Amino acid sequence: MESLKTEFIFDAAHRLNGYPSKCSNIHGHTYRVVFEIQFEDVDVNSAPFFMDFKNFKGLLKNEIEHWDHKLILYKGDSLILGGGLIGAYCGLVTFHTLPTAENMAYFLVEAAKKNYQNYKSPKDLEGWEYLTAGGVNRPCTFIVTVYETPTNAATVTMRFDAI
Repeated sequence: MESLKTEFIFDAAHRLNGYPSKCSNIHGHTYRVVFEIQFEDVDVNSAPFFMDFKNFKGLLKNEIEHWDHKLILYKGDSLILGGGLIGAYCGLVTFHTLPTAENMAYFLVEAAKKNYQNYKSPKDLEGWEYLTAGGVNRPCTFIVTVYETPTNAATVTMRFDAI
């Protein structure tokens, strides 16, 4: 099995509305996201790279940048529903569910799969990237790990089968 791996670091605040602990208060983290793509049966003669690292990072770059230095709240959070925070804070990102490390990892792995499914090698890299050689996005497995602290993380794995 072969793989590519990269990391992202971003800072964000969140809260777990209704959770019976101090995490129900707004607090921040320096998140670390480890993103890996695994694949099998690579023909090393078909292309010199698995995927260009810039393009590989691009599969999650927009999602990570959207969260960086923002307040991430569940769309049903009482702070939003009450209307008091929306007008006062412009760096708010609403999330479809509670913004836990697990849910963030699910969101990112699904985004990676969708972005890869729509990915085509740029013209100047045609023939250079194994994962898209011949115009076909090869089957692979995405692994996203979201570290909320240096020692606590959630990992989600999702398979992509070629279309």
